[in-house]
Amino acid sequence: MRSFSLILLSFAITMIPKSSFSGPENRCMARHCLCKVYGDVGRNPVPSTQTFKDIITSENSHDDLKNISAHKKLTVFFQYDKHKLNGNDRMDIVKYVRTNNFAGGFYLDGHASSDGQAGYNQTLSQKRVQSVMRQIVRYSNRPMRMRAESFGERHSSSEDSPGDRRVKITPLHNFTQLLDLKKTNFYLIDQSGSMQKFWGEIQNYKFWSRSAKVYLSTVNRCNAGTHLRQNESFGGTHIWYSFWNLIDLMPAGSSVTIVSDFQTPIALNAAEWSRIRAKLASKGIKLTDVHFVQIEGAAVFHQITQ
Repeated sequence: MRSFSLILLSFAITMIPKSSFSGPENRCMARHCLCKVYGDVGRNPVPSTQTFKDIITSENSHDDLKNISAHKKLTVFFQYDKHKLNGNDRMDIVKYVRTNNFAGGFYLDGHASSDGQAGYNQTLSQKRVQSVMRQIVRYSNRPMRMRAESFGERHSSSEDSPGDRRVKITPLHNFTQLLDLKKTNFYLIDQSGSMQKFWGEIQNYKFWSRSAKVYLSTVNRCNAGTHLRQNESFGGTHIWYSFWNLIDLMPAGSSVTIVSDFQTPIALNAAEWSRIRAKLASKGIKLTDVHFVQIEGAAVFHQITQ
């Protein structure tokens, strides 16, 4: 997998019993739990709110580098071929998140050194991101919106450098900055009631182009063709089922951003995630072009990788 954003067959749905893909159709008033809408187009304002702060990182008795907090970001370093956090890493992450607890979200990018096979290093960088994300979720004193990507050895030096074994945490002011990180052709937005606290930001978000296709994942009646501001957040959702069907509408080479808290009635399991990946490949859609914006601290990484 070349990149993971929060980063995650064409088999018939009826062949997947008791799963995220079977049954939801009967509970959705909109066909395939999808409703096509539209939003404003333009440039979103950069917020001028509180200034993020650096921290003094803990001393490190292990053989990895001491963590660095600079330019309002925190870089967590890892030992060779390791993805688990040490005690000083956990202390630094907690201190950094609590110092910047007014952040609207965090962007995480994970890396590995160039030693070893590229595929292995890609997975290793993903595991490092997962470790940091779990620590943020565990100790943050309020829900955190996060976006994560893993790059393996792609941005590493040619030598096996300890500085390449890292995850960098970048604080973001609000939901808008999370969405603005990537411009995609499709947007799939969870309309369920659990998204209500963020719904105003979603309704007023300015998409990068009128060509961007916006869909709601919903069990409600579909007000197709209406503006986001004419649709409220309520009811439930089957985000993975909506995504499964949205793939059918996506042409080869297209990209998608999925916005959800991923609090689905049925968690996605490893076999279903494999089917999604296979279906994307059969449609000519790269996994690097599928981006997740996790609106709250639900265990989406656990859902995808369990």
